[in-house]
Amino acid sequence: MYYTHDVADGWYTKSGVTLTTGNNSFSGTLGVRDSDGKTPQSMSVQNPGYDTTNYAANFSSTLEMYNNGAGYTAWPKTGTGVNATKEDCNNISVNVTTGYRLASITVTNPGSGYTATPTVTITGGIGSISSPAATATLGYPVASVTVTNGGDHYNMAPTVSFSGGGGGCALCSDAAATASVVTTSTTVYSVASVTLTAGGTGYTSAPTVNFSGGSGSGAAATATVSASNVTTYAIDHVDLNCSSTSTTSCIGYTTANVIFGTDGGGSGAAATTTISQKSKGTYYINSIPISVQGSGYTYDPPITISGGGGSGATATAQISGGTKYGNVWLITSLAQTKTGGRSMLQMEVASPVLGFAPGGALTLDGPCNNCYSPPNSSQFTVSGADSNSCSETADSPHPAIDGYDDPNNPTTPSSVSSIDTAIGNVGREINYTGAGGSPSVENGYASLGPTMTTPTGLNELISNITTTAQSIGAAAGGHVYTGTPANVNDSNIALGSCPTHNVNDASCHTVIDVVQGNATLNGNGSGYGILVVEGTLNFSGTFTWYGPIFVVGDGIFHYSGGGTGNIQGALFVAKIWNGNGTTYPFTPLLGSNGQPNTSWSGGGTNAINFDHCWSTNLMNAIQGTYTSTSTYKVLSLKILPY
Repeated sequence: MYYTHDVADGWYTKSGVTLTTGNNSFSGTLGVRDSDGKTPQSMSVQNPGYDTTNYAANFSSTLEMYNNGAGYTAWPKTGTGVNATKEDCNNISVNVTTGYRLASITVTNPGSGYTATPTVTITGGIGSISSPAATATLGYPVASVTVTNGGDHYNMAPTVSFSGGGGGCALCSDAAATASVVTTSTTVYSVASVTLTAGGTGYTSAPTVNFSGGSGSGAAATATVSASNVTTYAIDHVDLNCSSTSTTSCIGYTTANVIFGTDGGGSGAAATTTISQKSKGTYYINSIPISVQGSGYTYDPPITISGGGGSGATATAQISGGTKYGNVWLITSLAQTKTGGRSMLQMEVASPVLGFAPGGALTLDGPCNNCYSPPNSSQFTVSGADSNSCSETADSPHPAIDGYDDPNNPTTPSSVSSIDTAIGNVGREINYTGAGGSPSVENGYASLGPTMTTPTGLNELISNITTTAQSIGAAAGGHVYTGTPANVNDSNIALGSCPTHNVNDASCHTVIDVVQGNATLNGNGSGYGILVVEGTLNFSGTFTWYGPIFVVGDGIFHYSGGGTGNIQGALFVAKIWNGNGTTYPFTPLLGSNGQPNTSWSGGGTNAINFDHCWSTNLMNAIQGTYTSTSTYKVLSLKILPY
């Protein structure tokens, strides 16, 4: 066996020694006594090795020759005679103490003044050939931000923020900026400028700038990094790329937010916008508030805009639709006898309320003797409590189901009693909530009024809805489906859209669909708007409709559960004619409302929920006239002394 003689230590050394245990990535140097050249004296580490399986705890091992980490090589055989077959040093045993592996480096102080990437040197630990290597990466400050598009419809100065660009340097400083607006007589503005308030540090490239908030949209900007001779750079300023005289770009803002993207390598940059009047000094008409509503309109009046030095503005008026509230009169009568006796009477009378009336979550608008067979599902619910999805003043609770009991033509059993009995037969009374007791079923005949309780009135209602759909046209969401009969489903009927499910949001685009025939709505979709089906409506699966549904004409509605779909708004089912199944709309009308035809099957978590936002509010857009033969209703009567 050949060793290297270490004069200073007084023994021989042999490098490239490894362990017989583990993956043999360890290598060390063995020292033996100088006097006999074989007694072990020391062991130093060259490469500590790494083996999570076998080096997880202290252990004992024998030594062999290192073989570049791939197993080991036996000691050489240098003996003679009887020792010629024996390895040198093959009986040396050592106790091994395990250590830890360097996993990562966390910067505790980023320093400053670097002009190039410095070399990273790691000292300490053990071993002579296993020193780990590392590299440093320099960052930069954001130098400037240039607004490329002022956008429109901002109503206040937005917040500017910076993100990304540096991989998340915890010790880097945050860049910041502010935007300011100058509001004058306009109501919405474009982004005029961005003022940098802090450049930040740690950016490796120019970040993307994003604007948020302020109710506007479309604004854009670009950021640049400084070329100064430092390690990290800050944002210096933001330049707006919009023409100060343009009347078509960068307009309509009242506020704007600036957000710096993640592609610049840094973080913390922020900016704010300045909203100002265009230097050209001209404005566009943003809104027209109604100061006096007037009365007596039967159709939308034309609008003429004049004055102000501008031109080209147009507007459309919409009269109040939906419910037509009656007038109240005070009638005074004076009588005198031949002998001079006098008497005066005063009476307050009101004309009937015409047009749409909201009713219950479900309105079975006709005499009902076994017309309602509810599902046996414990998850199916009907709620008359106003969901108020638009966060307005909520209606008082409506009935879950409005029945139809005409006091002038009573039936035995009554509609309300028949519906109550049907619900009780399946033991689901608590699933029908709203006004009144449990189940929430009430007679809606009086509150619905003459329009909603007579074939003539209901025919006027669906005719007015049809006329409105035709007048606004398909581009504005109006659709009338015809045929002999029409047969549509959710794949070929207009459904509208409303991502927020809040009908008042600008993102909502509702429809008015009139189906002069039959419709089937199933699958996983959703519809938004007013739906009229004059034939049969089949509703099933997880399909959901937001808005009032009028199954008025043949008055046939089939609901199959098994999904999570629901009706959000209101559902009306009424039979007003004895149709032939092919001609829609059909005449002649019945003398009074017939019995609606409804059937329910399946389970699931289906529901019908009243929501004035998705019923009354949509019906306010339906204009038209209504007639009634109802007499005036006496509100009060009193005799006055005279």
